[in-house]
Amino acid sequence: MHTIVVLGTGTGVGKTYASKVIIDLLVGHFTGTVVGLKPVESGVLDTDQSDASILATHSRPIQTPQHAFALSAPLSPHLAAALEGREISVDAIVNWLRGRTSSYRSSGTSIDWLLVETAGGAFSPLNPIETNATLAEALDPSLCVLVAPDRLGVLHDLSATLIALENVTRRPDLIVLDTPDLPDSSTGTNRKEIERLKIAEIAGVVGRNSGFNHTDESRFLEHLRVRVSPVQSSK
Repeated sequence: MHTIVVLGTGTGVGKTYASKVIIDLLVGHFTGTVVGLKPVESGVLDTDQSDASILATHSRPIQTPQHAFALSAPLSPHLAAALEGREISVDAIVNWLRGRTSSYRSSGTSIDWLLVETAGGAFSPLNPIETNATLAEALDPSLCVLVAPDRLGVLHDLSATLIALENVTRRPDLIVLDTPDLPDSSTGTNRKEIERLKIAEIAGVVGRNSGFNHTDESRFLEHLRVRVSPVQSSK
């Protein structure tokens, strides 16, 4: 099984949309079972309207949306959990994910691709001592993808997140920019500036409601094939 963890430079940066696009690429270009999960999600009033539901709908085969922690308050996960008298832990999330993969094995199948989207930013707290970065390290994924918004402020936010990740765990393997619903004057220019300043190489820009353009899609697929081979490609 190949595991992809999706982190973000902050909250509301487009992780779910980018995750959906990546799942669609896997389904369209690789064989096998593709499962997208968001174990922790706050602001969940209806599971069928959740981010986890979006990932489940695009998985192959289509999944029933499930969470390790579905929290109703639209707050940082640790605060939303505290309001419900619960505490999130990385161990609990990892064990929940193992249970999901074990259920596939017991049914005689397996998960070939597992995409795990985190809740909030890379350093959003899950509890007083663990963050999404802690979870990513515990999962030791085949591929770690960092999503940043193509908007004003991304130069700082991406730089700060990369420096922090490098100091506490590992640098993400691929970085994706997500076009925001409300573009600003910097949208469309940030990729060039990020690369000109040598902050990072951008693997692709996800256009809202359009996914990657053809060049970025080809580039992203090549990254997948190189980093997680051997995997049987269907195209």
